Amino acid sequence: MAKCKWCGENSSTNKNGYCENCNDMIRGEILRNKEILEELAQKASPFLPDEEKDHIYQDTLTAYQNLMDFKRKQVPFFKSDPVEWANAVMKKLNLPEMESDVKKEAENKEAVVNAKSRKISIIITLLSFSFAILLVLGIYVNGRIDDYHHSISYVLKQNDAALGELGQTYSIGDTSYIFNEAVKIDRGAIWAVVNLSPTDKTLSADQVTDNLNQYGKLYAVDAKGSALAGTAGQIELYEGVCSIDYCCNNISDINLVKYVVVEDVTTLNGEKQNIVFELLDKERYEKVRLVVAAEETIKEYLKSPSTAEFPKLLDDYEIVEIPELENSYYVYGYVDAENSFGTMVRSDFCVKINYLFDQEKYKILDVQID
Repeated sequence: MAKCKWCGENSSTNKNGYCENCNDMIRGEILRNKEILEELAQKASPFLPDEEKDHIYQDTLTAYQNLMDFKRKQVPFFKSDPVEWANAVMKKLNLPEMESDVKKEAENKEAVVNAKSRKISIIITLLSFSFAILLVLGIYVNGRIDDYHHSISYVLKQNDAALGELGQTYSIGDTSYIFNEAVKIDRGAIWAVVNLSPTDKTLSADQVTDNLNQYGKLYAVDAKGSALAGTAGQIELYEGVCSIDYCCNNISDINLVKYVVVEDVTTLNGEKQNIVFELLDKERYEKVRLVVAAEETIKEYLKSPSTAEFPKLLDDYEIVEIPELENSYYVYGYVDAENSFGTMVRSDFCVKINYLFDQEKYKILDVQID
């Protein structure tokens, strides 16, 4: 038993410190006010009568302030900035957009930090014997602060999460999945995509889709661990592999998107927590897909595929695009495996592949093993 952070009553609390009633109330109120703003955005128009426009404007302010109350109380699972939803209404009414209170508060906090930093600098200046010592100290301190803010530990702390491991099994809702990949892809907009496979192969596509639509919640973050506003995409299932997509709204630079956080995942030891994966960029994502396809193909040619050992580093493979064949590549690598006599031998190989990455389909055109 613990005291609920919201109502103050002694009760069973979740990892965020809320009792079940308060947790459901908070999530329900956030969703209700978001839906109000979305409905107002659909109704809004610059051609409405002034009285009706004023009603929509007042309702927008009310819903926005309700959402900001949750932001000010630092509700952990409320990552979005409600000003984006409110400004969708303001644009439709042809009114000036609102400034982000979340951004203002962040700037105020930054100003306080800067003020403290200035005081510290003054003290250091008074105690220092030379300008050179101050310069070296300033570089060292600033460098350490910058390193800390960019470290994965800071990202995990910011998002109340643990570091996830690809290839491991985690549960979403009541279904277990092997987490295969976490990638970022430019499809005209920047997407964070998590690919995973249900361990229970008897599940139907509808069952998997329903489970992920209900429980598969994720969001992208930048290098400093700050959540990026976005929209959950469609859950897709193709040949036993699912993908959960998240579109990073208003982000045009793929380099800004660094990690993806999958919420409320149950690990093998039964703990429920958020997990963080570093996102591969498009180039490395495509290289991984080509290497995996090549390795699976080479195994079919081995006497003892279960003993196969491929290079551990992605950069140990050489991939050459074939200019005269669209979407086609040579994948060069090697494999150590037992021969007919049980002796481990190394063989070089080249696999010629045609790969349609957007459809996750490939065709093996040729295989050569030395």
